[in-house]
Amino acid sequence: MRRVAHHSPPSPHHLTMKGTDAMGRENEDLLHEFMAAFAAGDDGTLRRLVHADIVDHTPPPGAAPGIDGLLYAVAGYRQGFPDLRISLEKVVADGQDVVGYGRIKGTHSGSFFGQEPTGRAVDFGYIDIYRVRDGKLADAWHLEDIAGLTRQIAATGLERSA
Repeated sequence: MRRVAHHSPPSPHHLTMKGTDAMGRENEDLLHEFMAAFAAGDDGTLRRLVHADIVDHTPPPGAAPGIDGLLYAVAGYRQGFPDLRISLEKVVADGQDVVGYGRIKGTHSGSFFGQEPTGRAVDFGYIDIYRVRDGKLADAWHLEDIAGLTRQIAATGLERSA
């Protein structure tokens, strides 16, 4: 039986390509600017890039809805890891959605959502999916490697080398 090419699943290379249309490129640039503002704790830029009523489908515990919940999450990461660095290694974008994969690094030198500082370096992955509306982030789904982060903070000996 002959397989029709347009029904074949996309190759992994295709899935990591940057957006090729103008809207995809704009959304990719939006995500890069957002991640830089998140890492810097730049609330003004975050407010400019995100809808006030953003829906976070996977919020951290205790987060309010909308932009206030996002700023709460940013503050939590910045407090726990004052030297926070976020890399954005892979991006897939189109006219409506943008997906990013990267690494979060820093030193756990402040309280992180109730976890007292340990002084340990951390390096863990994340995947974020955003729906874009009117040039701003409107919906968010994200997954951080919290198990890996917890192992590194607890220094169980299973953590990755930073």
